[in-house]
Amino acid sequence: MTLTSAIRSIALLGGLFSLAIVAYYGDHSSLLMIMLGLVFGAWVIAPFVLAFKRADKFADSFTANAVLLVAIIAAAALSLFAYWMTFIDNPAPDAQDGLVFLFVPLYQLIGMSLVFWGMGWISKWTN
Repeated sequence: MTLTSAIRSIALLGGLFSLAIVAYYGDHSSLLMIMLGLVFGAWVIAPFVLAFKRADKFADSFTANAVLLVAIIAAAALSLFAYWMTFIDNPAPDAQDGLVFLFVPLYQLIGMSLVFWGMGWISKWTN
C-alpha cells in the first residue's frame, strides 16, 4: 500500500464516520433541519475531502506524503475523539453539544492548511 492510498483510505473512513455521526445525531423533524443537516454534513467532511484531493499533488515527495498521512490520522483521531466524547460517552448531554460539528472541522481545516503549507516547503526543498 502506497502512502497516497493510505491517505485516501483514512480520509474516506474519517469522512464517512463524521458523516454518519451527523446523520445519526441530526434533527430530522422538518425539511429545514434536514437541509441544515446536509450543510453540516458537507462541512464536517470538508477536511477529509481536501486531504483526499490533495494526496496526489505531492505524490513525488515521500516526506510530504508522510506528513500528510500523519496529519490525516490526527484529524481523524480528533473527530473520532470529539464526537465520541460529545455524543456517546457524555453523562450529561447539553444543548451546546452540536457546536462540536461547527468547531472540530474548523480546527481540522486550519490544521490541514498549515500542513499543506508545510508540504509545499518540504516538496520544494527535498526535490
